[in-house]
Amino acid sequence: MVALTVLVMIAIVTMMVVAAAALVVVVVVVVVVVVVVVVVVVVVVAVVVAVVVAMVMLRFYKVSLRLRIILQDLLLRPDTRTSWVLSCKGPAFRAFLEIAGHVEEEIRTGGELRWVDDPEPPVRREQSAAPAPLGIFYLEVHG
Repeated sequence: MVALTVLVMIAIVTMMVVAAAALVVVVVVVVVVVVVVVVVVVVVVAVVVAVVVAMVMLRFYKVSLRLRIILQDLLLRPDTRTSWVLSCKGPAFRAFLEIAGHVEEEIRTGGELRWVDDPEPPVRREQSAAPAPLGIFYLEVHG
């Protein structure tokens, strides 16, 4: 009888150890899966943010490069060098251009650059060149 009781107790203890080990394995697997999912989500979000930022910067770069080419072309024509009115849709793009320094050199070389935030499309004046619509802003030259 005592031997049977000992065998039953050994069986119970063995089952408890096996159950505890199985529980530890399950908890470890769940933690690993959660960590992997979190890492994948963070990587996907980072890639999406990087792509969106790159697309916006590329658009700003293309538009600012076009503006720089137009301003440099105007500097070669002394008759249209008196003043420029740059009408910008919103302060964000204006800040981008100022930080990037794409218009700083043109301001120093002569002519006046005046910002007008959130413009209506400029009206063509008799002495001004046609406004150049560039999507985000208009450039109007007065000679």
